[in-house]
Amino acid sequence: MKSHDVQNVIFELEGRERSESFLNSISQSYSSDTNIIVIGSINEISFLLDLESKGINYIFFPKNISRIIEIINGNPKRDGVKRTAKRINVIGAKGGVGCSLVSSQLALCLSEVKNREVLYINYHNGKGCHDILFGNKDIKSIDSLRDISLDKIDSNFIKPFIQEITSKLKFVNLRFPLEKLAYLFPVNDRVTDCLSNDTSFVVSDISGANTLNLNSEWISNNSDVILYVSDSSFSSLRELSVLVNSNNNDVRTLIVIVQKQKSNLLALKNYIEKTLSISVDLVIPYEEKIDDVLIDKQLPYKSGSKVGDAIFDMTNSVIGSSQSEAARKYFRGGLSDIVKSLFAK
Repeated sequence: MKSHDVQNVIFELEGRERSESFLNSISQSYSSDTNIIVIGSINEISFLLDLESKGINYIFFPKNISRIIEIINGNPKRDGVKRTAKRINVIGAKGGVGCSLVSSQLALCLSEVKNREVLYINYHNGKGCHDILFGNKDIKSIDSLRDISLDKIDSNFIKPFIQEITSKLKFVNLRFPLEKLAYLFPVNDRVTDCLSNDTSFVVSDISGANTLNLNSEWISNNSDVILYVSDSSFSSLRELSVLVNSNNNDVRTLIVIVQKQKSNLLALKNYIEKTLSISVDLVIPYEEKIDDVLIDKQLPYKSGSKVGDAIFDMTNSVIGSSQSEAARKYFRGGLSDIVKSLFAK
C-alpha cells in the first residue's frame, strides 16, 4: 500500500546492519511523487549509489544537511532521478609524485573490476604520460576548445573531445595556451557537469597542486572523496602538509604515499605520521620492475605486482567495499595465470 498524498518524508538511518531491508521497505511504501530523504553518517560511495538506484535522496550528516531545503524546494520526482557521478579528486602535492599513476589506475580499476562507468579528466593542462599509463599510444591532448565560451559547452558539443580508453572508461584531456590557462578549471568543471549524469564516477587527475592555486572552497564543493598523493621525499611531504592543512573540510580524505625507493613501509608510514602529524592511509610500495611493466604496455593494476595489490586496496577503500583474494588474482593476472600456477605446483 503506497502513500500517495505525502510530498516529503525524512528518515534517520541508524546502523547499517538493518538498513537494506529498511530502505527497500520505505522505497516501496511511497509513490514516485514523494521525496524520500534519508539522513545518515555512512560516507561510502557504493552505499550512496545503491540509494540513488532506489530513488532515495541521501544526506550525509553533518556536511550536506543544508541540501534538505534544496530537495524540498526543488521537489524532484523519484521516477525522474538522474544518476549523478561521484567525484573523486586525486590531488598531487607537486608534479612528479605519482598522481597520474594513482588516478589512472584507480579509474581503470573502477571501470574494469568494479564494472562502473568512469569519466577521467586531466586537470594538468594536457600534460602527463597517460598514453603510457593506459598502454595506448593514440591518447593525446586536445586544444580545440581554446576559443569556445562556457555557455556553448553541452554534452553534445563535448562528445568529439572524449577519448575512449575502454567501453566503460572515457578520458577528457584538454590543453590551453598560457594566455588562456585560467579557462582550464572552469571548462573542465563545465564538462564534468555536462557528463556527470551519464557516468558513475568522475576521477580527476590534479597533478602539481602547488602550482595550480587550488582553494579549499573549490575542493570542498567539487569532491565526494579526495586522495592526496605524495612521494616520500622531504620536499614533497612538506608540500603535502601545506596542502592538507590548508584544505581542512568534511570531505572524506585519503592520504596516499608513493614509495620511490626501497625502504621499510611501516617505518616510512610512522615517520611521516610522526613528523607531519598526518595519518597515512595507503602506501603504494616501491616496485623495481614497474617501469618494465609500463614499457611492455601492461597495466599496473593487474600486473600481479605489489603496486597492483595496493591499487586494489586503494580502490576498495575509496568506494567502501571489499574484494576477495581469488577475485583479485583473477583480475590482476588473468585466469590463464591461475591455471599455470596450479600446474606448476
